[in-house]
Amino acid sequence: MHRFMRMIILTAVVILTVILPLAAQENDGEIYEVIAGMSSGNIEVMAFGPAHLQIHRGDTVRWLLAGFHNVHLHTEATMFLIPFEADGLQMNPEILLPGIENGGTYTGGSANSGLPMGGPATTSFELTFDIEPGLYTYFCDVHAGMAGIIEVVADEVEILSPADALKAGFAELSTMASSGFPILQQAKATAANQTSEDGAVIVIGAGSGVVTNYDFYPNVVVIKPGQSVTWTMTADITWLPIGVGSSPLISPDQIMSFVPPSEGNPPAIRFTAIGIDGSLPSGSAVGLADSWYSGMLEPGESYTLTFTEPGVYRFADSGPGKQGAVVVLP
Repeated sequence: MHRFMRMIILTAVVILTVILPLAAQENDGEIYEVIAGMSSGNIEVMAFGPAHLQIHRGDTVRWLLAGFHNVHLHTEATMFLIPFEADGLQMNPEILLPGIENGGTYTGGSANSGLPMGGPATTSFELTFDIEPGLYTYFCDVHAGMAGIIEVVADEVEILSPADALKAGFAELSTMASSGFPILQQAKATAANQTSEDGAVIVIGAGSGVVTNYDFYPNVVVIKPGQSVTWTMTADITWLPIGVGSSPLISPDQIMSFVPPSEGNPPAIRFTAIGIDGSLPSGSAVGLADSWYSGMLEPGESYTLTFTEPGVYRFADSGPGKQGAVVVLP
């Protein structure tokens, strides 16, 4: 789970677990496991493995959630962020909260695991499929393009064993992860040539589609007083609602807030005005004593600051927790 999201969401765990307790149930069928996401070095794979799983009616599918993912059986992905009031944004309660028991039985329609709130780095969510043969799509609503299919087949159809299916899923994700290493090497090589007479450019993230890494390229730049630094979010990677700011970063409650449930309203996690628009406009000038935060950067968006004083300006992102520095020489 991304660092600052986790700190906010953990405040809701006790309330939500009282309201919506999750229970595991036993079943008589086979148990198939699907890996939800994979990390390999600096590479993050936002995909399910196996992406297409065949099972028999009565079998159970257990998703191993290796990251900040949900499992949403639906016809299409659901918006992760939705508006509230005039210009606010919040995490969609339809995604945040579970819509079916962990360990329950899936008989059709929409069924959402909810987001993993607290617990170990890898958690699990499972459902027993008591449903007619057919194709049933599901999504991680947090990461665009992260989707899978459960195919329930007739009892007489031969399918992979649970062990072989899991091996196939691991192989799929490993192949994707391997494809990301050349992309990272290219990003590092390109980052070495980002400084110009006007200042420097720092690219946030490297990758393509579901294979990505959220880091700074380069993570250290050297400029002179009066020059600028531009942070640019990579245009073609899976988007996360993160920004960049001076380190130590402003407190999480300045970026997001937890709204407890009230009569007729579910709990909500909302982004503040600073979390969306930032604490200092792009194009501003800053000195060593100034604190700043870009606000939420979408793919292809940039944030620029001019640095006026010699010294070391440390910065960080509000998601994966990467850090870097701008060194301003006299």
